[in-house]
Amino acid sequence: MTEHTHHAIDYVELGATDLDAAKTFYESAFGWTFTD
Repeated sequence: MTEHTHHAIDYVELGATDLDAAKTFYESAFGWTFTD
């Protein structure tokens, strides 16, 4: 079985008209990574 980290965010869906700009913002602001 897979062990889950308590209170970890593993899925976020955000609406954006400029996907590249949104990814750049969230990567630099929060250190997020994206898997398309």
